[in-house]
Amino acid sequence: SIVIELKRDVDSTGILNYLFKNTDLQVSYNFNMVAISHMRPERLSLKKILVAYLEFQQEVIKKRTQYNLKKAQDRQHIVEGLIHALSILDKVIKTIRASKNRKDARDNLVKEYGFSEKQSDAIVALQLYRL
Repeated sequence: SIVIELKRDVDSTGILNYLFKNTDLQVSYNFNMVAISHMRPERLSLKKILVAYLEFQQEVIKKRTQYNLKKAQDRQHIVEGLIHALSILDKVIKTIRASKNRKDARDNLVKEYGFSEKQSDAIVALQLYRL
C-alpha cells in the first residue's frame, strides 16, 4: 500500500482530485444494461435489473416446486394403489396369472379392482405372476 503524507497547510482536496483525475483511483465505465424483461429487450437501471432477476428466480422456484409436487403426488397415487393391492394380494396374483399378457393383466386389474392405469402398470411391473 502507498501512503501519502501531506503538510498541514496543503489543500488535501486538490491533491485528491488530481490523483483521481490522473490515476486509476477513480475509474468510471459507461455501458448499457440491456436485458430481456417480460419477453422483450429493455435498457434497465440497476434497481430494475435486480427486480427482474428476483422475479425470474421466484418464477423458477415456483415452477420447480410445482414440478416436484406433481411428481410426489403421482408417486403417492401409485403407492396408494400398491398398498391396496397388498391388502388383496392373493386376488391380484390370481388375476395376473389368469391373464394372457401384461396388457390383459393391466386391463383386468383396472376393471375388477378399480385401480387406475398408472397403479395397474406399477402392480404388473412388480411381476407378481412369478410368485
